[in-house]
Amino acid sequence: MTVFWISAIVLTLLTLVVILYPLWRQKRSDDVDQAKLNLALYEDRVEELKNEHAAGAISDDELAQLSAEAKKALLNDVDPEELKRQGMAAQGRRAPLVVVTFIVVVGLSVVLYKKIGAYDQVQQAQWLTQTQHEMSGQGDMDSMLATLESRLAENPDNVDGWLLLARSYMQIKRYDKAAMAWKQLAAAMKKAGEDHAPALGLHAQALFLSGASRDAVMQAANEALAADPEEVYTLGLLGGMAMQSGEFTKAIEYWQRVRAKETDPAQIQAIDQSIAQAREMAVKAGQLSEADLPKAPESSAGAALKVRVDIPANLKANLTGNETLFVLARPVGGRMPLAVVRKTVGDLPLEVTLDDSMAMGPMAKLSTVPEVEVVAKVSRSGTPQSQPGDLEVVAGPIKVAETKAPITISIDKVVQ
Repeated sequence: MTVFWISAIVLTLLTLVVILYPLWRQKRSDDVDQAKLNLALYEDRVEELKNEHAAGAISDDELAQLSAEAKKALLNDVDPEELKRQGMAAQGRRAPLVVVTFIVVVGLSVVLYKKIGAYDQVQQAQWLTQTQHEMSGQGDMDSMLATLESRLAENPDNVDGWLLLARSYMQIKRYDKAAMAWKQLAAAMKKAGEDHAPALGLHAQALFLSGASRDAVMQAANEALAADPEEVYTLGLLGGMAMQSGEFTKAIEYWQRVRAKETDPAQIQAIDQSIAQAREMAVKAGQLSEADLPKAPESSAGAALKVRVDIPANLKANLTGNETLFVLARPVGGRMPLAVVRKTVGDLPLEVTLDDSMAMGPMAKLSTVPEVEVVAKVSRSGTPQSQPGDLEVVAGPIKVAETKAPITISIDKVVQ
């Protein structure tokens, strides 16, 4: 910020020089022009006297006397002290103009910059940089976040600061603190004229995760929907709460509204699976009939993929044989498996078949998608989540209906 103000002062001074220099030059020019005029009049008078003398109109003594008088008048007209007094008087008359010009230029510059410039953004960026520098000197996360929170108390309109604080508290699962930060972020964004509905939706989610009462969560959700009736974080939360309370048709309604605004194919796939699960639960609870369940596409019914799996000898030598082996197919770019086989490293090499019988739901079958990724991984912990030291390889995209020959996979990559 110091550099900014120095630059602003320099530019202001340059502007004043451009404005005031012509005034100063005019004053000097006025003095010089008057002196030249007086000298020209003197020379004309002397020339006139010479002509009169030549014509015999005046004598030699009269010529000398009149020439001396003209010279004396010239000296009086260009008296340095008088010019100095005139210049000081002119400067005195111009002094108020200089002061007014300075005030107008500086004041107008500051007002216009704050109005249409990036003054607030510069302040926020400088504030955030300074805060992050102070936080970096703290030894633990709690101290860092306490520093950030105290600085935000002094600067409550800093949008980037509240966003950083909210995300940090969410990351360490301090959901009560995160809820406070999301709420403050929403207030700062609203004051700045930005869309604050997503922050309100995340505030409601954080309250839910913190174990707040249902009434408190619903009040926060209603506030978010009042700002934007189609706010996706809030609709997703309400869908999950409806599932928990057994209101499966309401969950379907909320998630369908979320799906209508989603553009990420992987997210759409996950939402579709949640909707399919809600429909199944609704049928079992008598809230929907079997006829309300959508039918899976029949064009690729009975789809199956054969996969041959092995591990290079140099990597296999470092394994005991008891590690868990997962072979699965999932939508391209998605996470939810469509078919999974679980074995052990001791079973390698092997060939497995992935098909619809392994599906996790009626809308999550291998036959419901045109392309998949086939993943083979060795898990030392026995869980599907990849961890450092595990082995994993991904093959694809693979066209489900067109692939008849076995897919050969060598698990040769170590998860970092």
